[in-house]
Amino acid sequence: MKKSLLTALLFPLCLLGKPAIAEERQNLEPKVSVVLDYSTETQEQGAEGQNFWAFFWGDENYLYQSYNNPLELNSFERIQVEDVIKDVKYGDVDSYQELVESSKSFSENQKEVLLAALAGSLYRGSYDSKFTNEVFSQDTFFEQLQNYLATGDHSPLGVCRHISSHIEQLSNDIGLRTNAVTGRYEEFGHVYVILKRENGNGIINGPYVTFSNTKNIEKMLGIYSKDADTAQFEHLFYEDSKLKYRLVTKDGKNVLDFIGYDESLNTLKKSLTEEEAFNPRISLVLGKNDYSRSGKLNLFGFFAKLGQINGNSSSATKEINLIQAGLEGKLSFPGFIDLTPSLSVIYGNIVQQERTDKGAGGVSESFMINTHNEEGFNLSSRFAGKFFLLEEAILFADSSLELGASYKIPIGRISLTPYILSQVGLWPENLGTYYPGLKFNEVNAGTILDISFLSNSGVSVDPHYSYRNYEHEFGINAKLRTKNIQAGIGAYVTKSVYDFAPDKSGIDISLSQSFKNLGLKFSYKRESQDYDGEISNKSSLSVQGKIKF
Repeated sequence: MKKSLLTALLFPLCLLGKPAIAEERQNLEPKVSVVLDYSTETQEQGAEGQNFWAFFWGDENYLYQSYNNPLELNSFERIQVEDVIKDVKYGDVDSYQELVESSKSFSENQKEVLLAALAGSLYRGSYDSKFTNEVFSQDTFFEQLQNYLATGDHSPLGVCRHISSHIEQLSNDIGLRTNAVTGRYEEFGHVYVILKRENGNGIINGPYVTFSNTKNIEKMLGIYSKDADTAQFEHLFYEDSKLKYRLVTKDGKNVLDFIGYDESLNTLKKSLTEEEAFNPRISLVLGKNDYSRSGKLNLFGFFAKLGQINGNSSSATKEINLIQAGLEGKLSFPGFIDLTPSLSVIYGNIVQQERTDKGAGGVSESFMINTHNEEGFNLSSRFAGKFFLLEEAILFADSSLELGASYKIPIGRISLTPYILSQVGLWPENLGTYYPGLKFNEVNAGTILDISFLSNSGVSVDPHYSYRNYEHEFGINAKLRTKNIQAGIGAYVTKSVYDFAPDKSGIDISLSQSFKNLGLKFSYKRESQDYDGEISNKSSLSVQGKIKF
């Protein structure tokens, strides 16, 4: 990046003044640290999904034709679908409920052909870019569809998100399993319908239909984004126009890791259950792994970070080049209150596989306040948000509020610390309007049992449970520590309560050794996702070295 760009980003932050840093404890004399971090990742995916495309369009009678169609129908099946569309056009099917009843007995292929034909008609005759109201009822959807088929007059229903919501509701009513999903298509934000099939997944996007033989929904959406050559950081899943599930893509997770944005409750949990960590006044962090290279310099709370994130074979993104600048620090008030602010600006570009470079940028911020009583009751609250744009397309735009409490109970060399944490997010709850509203994200509860053997050794165990609006999670973390060595192991399993989200499991093993000014840490992680019996695994190994001055 050009030096002038870095100067321009840092200048407004300098006007804010030097951030206050928490006072160092007496036994933490070093003021400078250098961290070197290297990790490598291996991935074992399920069967590669093969793409099939079908294209439907209307002739003068508003029926469908097909090209390169994997949904091969015999002549009788085709006539049955044509008859339903004719019956809607001429009024023999004169209500939404009759449309549902006339289609329920169709085969899976027939239903998908019907949906694509109707979606194509809606995009031709009902798309209205000025329409921003909530999704109409299905009865109104049917009336507008019938009017267009019968007269050819424009019958506005809305834009892609409204039309996709109507198709999603119709498909579920006739016996298929679909969700309306946000994404991007070419240069624009978009909403289409993802379809669960017996042997894979499909996407209905107006008159276009895409199929893949993978059951991995995240992978299917990645294939679709790559085919459209559009960078994608997240997908929101809507059913009956209400938000049900949020999926962050691999590119999105990599960007969040790079900018240091924690979407989980881990930051809040550490503020309630862990002792204050060493916070050097000057630090240099150099990192490299299979998907990114980065360098970060922190001077008395002001920091600048440069790096590159690499795409992969299943992503539309070839590489992401970013610079981040901002401030982060901790202010400790006399007594027991800590304030931890963080604010940064991100700028760079995204290089897609087939398109020219696109400018990208955003803002990341968080503010946490917590008590730090060594015994008894502690409270913590954190507000965090992020906003990330690819030119005019929004890749991230959300915020969250977290609240937590813990109570430390010492019993000789044993201490118990029960805790409870919660998080709500500000999300566009209704697909029709995108108006944001507070929505529950997660509640997490557990108890840390810590046993001290000597002054510098002990063991701790942390069983915990999380409930999110789409899954249950059970996990346990355990640590064994001595004066210079710490070993840790963590494991978790999740059970999805929403059929578009996978079951997951993972294990994290670490071993670290530290002396006065030198530290070394080895970590191994393995994560698994299960989509209806199709399992994919990912493993990573990292080495971190730390030098203090």
